[in-house]
Amino acid sequence: LLLYGHASAYMGAYRFLADHLPNREVHLLPPTQWGGHFGPLEQPELLAQYMEAFCCAEPALTGAPTHGLEETA
Repeated sequence: LLLYGHASAYMGAYRFLADHLPNREVHLLPPTQWGGHFGPLEQPELLAQYMEAFCCAEPALTGAPTHGLEETA
């Protein structure tokens, strides 16, 4: 799960990780009063939604990423 504020000073790292991490889910947190630097503190409900969806996804049923937990034969 890759979460960044929309105006993060580290968007280069965000783009690199989004392009290179396998089985990732990426989200940009929307703008906030303080420019997104404190997005997780300003938007805890949204952060919790993204985390819950990521952690609770059932890959076999939804096609969601398996987060490296694939079964091997």
